[in-house]
Amino acid sequence: MSTSNAKYEYVEDVEDISRYIVGGFHPVRIGDCYHGRYRVVHKLGHGAYATIWLAKDLQLMKYVALKIGIADWETNEADILTTLTKDKSAFNNHFPLLLDQFSLTGPNGKHKCLVLEAARCSLAASKEASWIRLFNLSTARILSAQMVIAIHQIHSRGYIHNAIQDAKILLSDFGVAFQPQKESRLQSNTPINVRPPETRFEQSTPLTPAADIWSLACMIWDVMAQRPLFGEILATSDMMTSQQVNTLGTLPRDWWDKWNAKWEFFKQDGTPIESRRTPSWSRRFERDIQEPRHENNLGGILDTEEVQAFTSMLQSMLAYRPANRPTAEEVLKTEWMRKYALPELEMASIASKTI
Repeated sequence: MSTSNAKYEYVEDVEDISRYIVGGFHPVRIGDCYHGRYRVVHKLGHGAYATIWLAKDLQLMKYVALKIGIADWETNEADILTTLTKDKSAFNNHFPLLLDQFSLTGPNGKHKCLVLEAARCSLAASKEASWIRLFNLSTARILSAQMVIAIHQIHSRGYIHNAIQDAKILLSDFGVAFQPQKESRLQSNTPINVRPPETRFEQSTPLTPAADIWSLACMIWDVMAQRPLFGEILATSDMMTSQQVNTLGTLPRDWWDKWNAKWEFFKQDGTPIESRRTPSWSRRFERDIQEPRHENNLGGILDTEEVQAFTSMLQSMLAYRPANRPTAEEVLKTEWMRKYALPELEMASIASKTI
C-alpha cells in the first residue's frame, strides 16, 4: 500500500493545512462545543500560532472569539491582556477583554484556549468591503490615532507587540508579544511587507520597541492610502529592500555593503535599474493617497500643510536606524497627530456619547 505524498497548495486567507499535525493546529468543526459552553459557529481567521473562531457562549447567550493555540505553545498572552485591560482608563477599549481561558487535549496535543470579547473586523476586511479600497479621510485619521494610542499603551506597560500587521483595530493578537526587560528576541513575527529592516541587517541585535514603530508606520500608510506602502505578490526580502531604498533613500553604508543582491536592482552608481524601479515616496503619495481621494470624493485630499505634517511623521517612523525612530509617545506629539488625527478621534468620541 503506497503512502500519499500529496501537498496542499496555498490558498489566500487560509492557514497552511499541513500544520494540522501533532504539535500543530487543533482540528475544529463548526458546531463543536468546548469547555461545556462555547459552540463554534464561524471561522474568524488564523495566525502563525493559533486559529480564531466565532463561538456562542451557551451560558451567557452571547458571541465571543475563541482562540485555540497550536499544541504545547508557551505564551503569556493571557497575562498581557489582563495587564492591558485591568485599569479603567479611556484606552481600555483598544484591547479585547479576556473572558475565560482553558486547555483542551486533542489528537495533535494540548492546546491553550483564550475566550475574548468578539473584536471588530480587520482593516483589510473593511477596505475589501469597499470597491475603491479607501477609507474616508476623517475615518482614516481616527483609525490612525487609535493605533498609535494602542501601541503607546502597550509600550508604556513594557511590552513589544512584535506582530503588527493587517491589524485589528483592537490589536487583539498578543501571542508573540514580550517584555524586552525580561527576555531578548531576535525574530520579528510581522509579515515581510511591514517587517523592519534591522531584522534583516542586524540579525544578532535584539528587537526594541522601535521595531513596532516601523510596522505601525506601514499600517498608518495602509489606512490612509489605497494600497500598502511596500509589498507585492510573492515578494522576497530583496524585493522589499529595493522598494524601501526607492521610497526612503539609500540604506546605511554597512547595510548596503551587506546586501549581496543589490546589483540585481541598482546600478553601480546606486541608481535603480529601470526595469526594477519602484515608485518614489512622492509618487506613491500622489498615486495612492491624493489621486484616488480626489477622484472618489472621500472627504477631500490632504492640503499642503497636512501633507508636510503627515510626511514628516511617517518618514521619522521609517528611519532605517531603530535608534532614530520616535517613541510611540513622541509620535502622539507630532504635528499631524495633534492637529489632524487626535482632534478627529476626540470629535468622534464626543459624537458617540450623544447618540
